[in-house]
Amino acid sequence: MTDQTQNPFDLGAGASPSEPTSDDKLWSGLSYFSQFVIPVVLPLVLLFMEQTKSKAFVRHHAITTLGLAAAAVVYEILAFILNMILVAILPFLACITWLLFVVPVVPFVIYGIKALKGETVEVPYLSEFMRKQGWL
Repeated sequence: MTDQTQNPFDLGAGASPSEPTSDDKLWSGLSYFSQFVIPVVLPLVLLFMEQTKSKAFVRHHAITTLGLAAAAVVYEILAFILNMILVAILPFLACITWLLFVVPVVPFVIYGIKALKGETVEVPYLSEFMRKQGWL
């Protein structure tokens, strides 16, 4: 007897690559935009909601959002360290180095808009990594 545990990120037999509905597009777009208010919560909810967990389009965007959120956290830590070094060396840079912390907002907005339009997104490097791990 083999123990076959189902990968929670596996699209499964119920997922179809059909055209996403307007609800699918809305949920997918909201998963990106929700990161500004309540990070990580909505994509996790979408992965486990009965209405959305079998929909390939919504799952793809929810998993991509989680990957982007993890990458944003790593980026923010590195930006903080770089900011502290730059400000210690050249204090007048403090008035512009805060822009480093706004950079992660850009991909969330771009991919959120694409999701609202019904497009499937490919995040450079991140999508390939998640595909190799079996998450996408």
